[in-house]
Amino acid sequence: MLVTIVIPFHNAYKTIDQLLSSIPSGKDLEVILVDDNSEVQPIIDVSRYCHQFKIYSLQGIRYAGSARNLGVLHATGKYIYFADADDIIDTDNFTACLSYLQNSDDDIIFTMSDSFYESNYKRAKRHLGFNLAIFKYLNSRDIVALSNHTTPTSKFIKKQFIVRNKLVFSTNRVSNDVLFSLKLILAHPNVFIFPVVTYLIRCNFSSGLTKLRTRETIFSRVRTVIKFNSILSGLRKEEFMIPLSSYALTLSNYPILFFRLLCYFIIKGFPLILPKKIIAKALYCRFLDLYKNNFNNSFNHA
Repeated sequence: MLVTIVIPFHNAYKTIDQLLSSIPSGKDLEVILVDDNSEVQPIIDVSRYCHQFKIYSLQGIRYAGSARNLGVLHATGKYIYFADADDIIDTDNFTACLSYLQNSDDDIIFTMSDSFYESNYKRAKRHLGFNLAIFKYLNSRDIVALSNHTTPTSKFIKKQFIVRNKLVFSTNRVSNDVLFSLKLILAHPNVFIFPVVTYLIRCNFSSGLTKLRTRETIFSRVRTVIKFNSILSGLRKEEFMIPLSSYALTLSNYPILFFRLLCYFIIKGFPLILPKKIIAKALYCRFLDLYKNNFNNSFNHA
């Protein structure tokens, strides 16, 4: 078997058929679906597709990281290609990559991504950061630049490379792929860039975990980024650290955490560019918290 496509899914009944329809047929291709305890089981008519299928289910909700780990365990392909259930594969370009893989011995083959809005199919910007990481690598030839390609999708990874280096996804609800992508690069793979778009990312899909903005998921993302940056700082690769400025406005709603992180980054010397309006908002929220607490305490003692 040449390639195994591993697809974790959870309640993805609206989009899974479109993804499966975009996968080219071939005897050297298998598809592994891992159901993360969906509340609504998608009806998958396997007979409609020419792929070799395997379907597994996780016991309880254990999130995409655990689903991907299970998929790797059962994969028989020389290479593994991860896909999310609400995205699409570019059939023609993917097929072109298969031809290259026939004689490849590279550990990772990176390809390009694109993205679109679900509501109108217009082009989005979600793919830009991933493609930029590839361009940075091509420009600098510093393999650590590819650590900024923080998605497991749109690349073919040799299974034996994953197994030999004992690489696994974390079981976090979100950002389980960020540290995996970093460790993948720090294992010093032989890489090849195949400059075609094989993967299309769907944006604004309501069931996607990447859109969740709960306190739990925000903290999880921030902790992951801090760990990511700490590893790169130890390697003297600060230029490839992920800035937390994109989380600053959201974090300002949680002022205590916000200021703890601010102090941490100042001490560590990590880049965290914060506009004055965000700092002002954090101060205002903190003031409101203190005011409410004092008011409630006074009321209770009255």
